[in-house]
Amino acid sequence: FLSGEVLIFDMRLVRPKATIDIAADGTVDWAIRPSSPFDPSQISIEKLTVTDGEIALRHAAGGRSHLLSEINSTVSARSLAGPWRMDGSLRLDGLRSTVVEPQRTIHPPGS
Repeated sequence: FLSGEVLIFDMRLVRPKATIDIAADGTVDWAIRPSSPFDPSQISIEKLTVTDGEIALRHAAGGRSHLLSEINSTVSARSLAGPWRMDGSLRLDGLRSTVVEPQRTIHPPGS
């Protein structure tokens, strides 16, 4: 087991809230600044269940904000860098939406 890998087997987040700022150049500030470097490929998520979550998106370029609310979903990821899978529902600025996102990989800036 001492391989340096982290497996999140079954995690539940109830009423989590987050704010994500998107800079004028399109870069995303996740506001996660670990005190020591880590390799996102070493962390995998088997099952993450989100109940009644909320994310505020703030766009610097146009000064607009959007609210993702009533987020109810199940998320999994082979690693924090992806690929990700999400099934669930949410409201985007009050409009209900179903989300089925199969296998999306996140590419950091400059990659």
